[in-house]
Amino acid sequence: MGLSNFPSASEGVLPVLVINTVLSVAVLKNMFRSMLQVVLGGSAAANGSNIEHDESSSSSWERRVSITQYKSLCHSHDIGGTSMAMVECCVCLCRFEANQEVSELPCKHYFHRGCLDKWFDNKHTTCPLCRSID
Repeated sequence: MGLSNFPSASEGVLPVLVINTVLSVAVLKNMFRSMLQVVLGGSAAANGSNIEHDESSSSSWERRVSITQYKSLCHSHDIGGTSMAMVECCVCLCRFEANQEVSELPCKHYFHRGCLDKWFDNKHTTCPLCRSID
């Protein structure tokens, strides 16, 4: 009597089958893409044009970054009234030491050379502090 309002088993199978098929294809596609990235060493290795673009952008940053020792930077900037930004690297939050290499960006922010290299290696193209592009 009351069972006639429910759809039969064959009517409900098709939507479930379609949804399961779509989800399975999506999962397989993502697994295949992940395996390709592992085998090829990343998505940039699969496309040669990306490698050229990455190298040109990194060399462009290298031209705009000046590298000096912190000791000479202190003498040239009269460190008497120095702000905290001049005393510590905002990437690692460690103080600059006299013999460490310090990188200066065009926006006049200073970082440890290694910290800034890692920042740019991670595909960042802006200043870590103010996000300026110049």
